[in-house]
Amino acid sequence: MKKTALDSVGIKDSNMLLLLCYEVLFGLGKIQGGGKVKREIMAVKPALLAALEDYKRSKGAKTNQELLPESVRGKSDGQNNRLRYARVNRLRTSLRQVKKQLCASGEFEFVDSATQRHATTPSDGKEEDDNNEEEREETAEGTQGEGKIQRSTANEKNNKKRFWLDEHVADLLVFEVGTDLHDHELVKNAHLILQDKASCFPALILNPQPDSHLIDACSAPGNKTTHAAAMMSGRGRVDAFEINEKRCALLKRRVEQAGGDKCIRARHESFLDADVSADGEFGDVRYVLLDPTCSGSGMVSRLEYMHKKRGESDAQRQKRVQGLAEFQKQMLDHALSFANVQRVSYSTCSVHKEENELVVQHALQQHPEFRLVHALPTWPRRGLPLFPGAEKCVRVCPQEDKINGFFVALFERRSTTSKSKKKKKKNKKRKQPEETDGDDDQGGSNKRARK
Repeated sequence: MKKTALDSVGIKDSNMLLLLCYEVLFGLGKIQGGGKVKREIMAVKPALLAALEDYKRSKGAKTNQELLPESVRGKSDGQNNRLRYARVNRLRTSLRQVKKQLCASGEFEFVDSATQRHATTPSDGKEEDDNNEEEREETAEGTQGEGKIQRSTANEKNNKKRFWLDEHVADLLVFEVGTDLHDHELVKNAHLILQDKASCFPALILNPQPDSHLIDACSAPGNKTTHAAAMMSGRGRVDAFEINEKRCALLKRRVEQAGGDKCIRARHESFLDADVSADGEFGDVRYVLLDPTCSGSGMVSRLEYMHKKRGESDAQRQKRVQGLAEFQKQMLDHALSFANVQRVSYSTCSVHKEENELVVQHALQQHPEFRLVHALPTWPRRGLPLFPGAEKCVRVCPQEDKINGFFVALFERRSTTSKSKKKKKKNKKRKQPEETDGDDDQGGSNKRARK
């Protein structure tokens, strides 16, 4: 690509520059937010598009997808072939009110018939090989390039965009292919939260009850946190841990915007430092939602070749995944160690068994007081048969389910007898958690804690 198109853009970080250019060329066609950098990049957008066309001609490529290595072509159904999801935020509104507002605008039509829903379901992409651009979780709601929006004939007649209720997740609305909600008022005021379907599974299966105490171990940016709080009807206590300072600031903003600041406390601390004892600050915790750092290999927007380090060998990649798995085991072990915790959800957006089933198996061996619950019984794809009971876990396949790849498991304490009943409290004074050393240097990840 012509470097002259970017000479005037004042970004020293080449990786950030490439990311923003990718968004302009292959994503939304624009940059979210504002500022000088956005203005400068958008000013050279025509030159970038022209350079892209020149590059395709030089490679003999007719579509953007033909620029991809053959080994990864066709692994995604493409963002234009994917439905859009938005969760109704019950901390601020109701499903009925959102449906009413959407339909009253004249832009949307609510569909409650399975026949009508299937009419808007995207094709399998076999006849549209040029629609394989990758989707970013919770952000990519449009596209730039050759991809064409596919809509049913009936929908073209009234020019309304259809939406319906998801069959698995309550309060999750599904919008037809190509719908862009980023600038919609319901999204701006956090009555609707853009959230991938798979990302809703942890809070859904955990099913926290009102007036209870829940911990979200790795919280930022906060969609799962506010979902859990909404399931608690905004009543009770949610401690949201985030070790990275900038990510914690983002978490606080998202929580406040979603109306969850009355019950959610964003904590700039490491989850691993949380006191698990019965007489400590978290002695009454009943639920833990754990979605730790992972390889991200299930994300539709992160094909393996895109996010692995340059020049990384298979052996190095395997070592990296194994390192993540060891960290995940440590986090899950800590989550299951809280004195009175009754339910723990464990999830990743990874497809690797080392980060999924093998982590769960290790936890069951270390904590025989817990068992697996058969999560989402109607979901067709289950855990890999690596140990007895693995079928109780849930797997999501991007190609089959047309959402981000995901894994989730639900642990439940076998006995209703808590540790606190076995030992009387000797000191009613609450014990404050230890301070983190503030020394985190792990690339700004929102889910990593120090080992």
